Amino acid sequence: MDQYYHLVYSLHKEDGNNSINSIVLQTQNYNQSPIRVTKIASLITQNFSNSWWSYQWEERFCPYQNSSIPYDWCSPYYGTLLYIIYDEKFDYPYRLNKLGNVTLYITNDLSINPEWIAYQKGGNCQAISVLFNETVNRSGFVSRTVRSNEYDHMWNEIQINGSWKVFDIQEFGYNNGSNVTDSPYWNADPKEYSKFKGKTNFSVYALNLTNINNGFGKDITLLYIWNLNA
Repeated sequence: MDQYYHLVYSLHKEDGNNSINSIVLQTQNYNQSPIRVTKIASLITQNFSNSWWSYQWEERFCPYQNSSIPYDWCSPYYGTLLYIIYDEKFDYPYRLNKLGNVTLYITNDLSINPEWIAYQKGGNCQAISVLFNETVNRSGFVSRTVRSNEYDHMWNEIQINGSWKVFDIQEFGYNNGSNVTDSPYWNADPKEYSKFKGKTNFSVYALNLTNINNGFGKDITLLYIWNLNA
């Protein structure tokens, strides 16, 4: 089954690549302004399925249950043996997003591949932060994807005027792209972001995206430490 999805990727890699480049071109008039970063995020999130974005929890997409559940947990096959397809060797679950594309739900090499993510348009913080990182890098920004295991979350940092600023596209999507002005999660100081998340003692690392499981790179925790009594 995993080989099958690599075959699908080989057929649609250029579709994903073109999707990323289309966003780069659509936003090029904003040059290196933070406004461009926000425009990029808007274009990525508008067609993305994410199980944490409550505005996507529409019951009409899940006719097999009474409760509202997210797009990427729903499909025409919900409640059938086709709903989750398991690879017996690797035990990867696959789901369909709201556009009918396949979503990988447990990490393998495709789940950190930006062209694959751009094609399938589904996932949670890991997938969307990888896609966002690739798109802003192609747009000329210096960007990195970061992670905290204690917090079990991934987000991005982008250099703005020589300083690293937090851009959490998972939070951006959760809020449907609204209220990003003076937001603690968008173009924000890392210390303000950790306050927003209620964290006073957690480790943050820049990631090596060539190996998501063993990819901890530079320890950047000091950027996030703030004085509880300040």
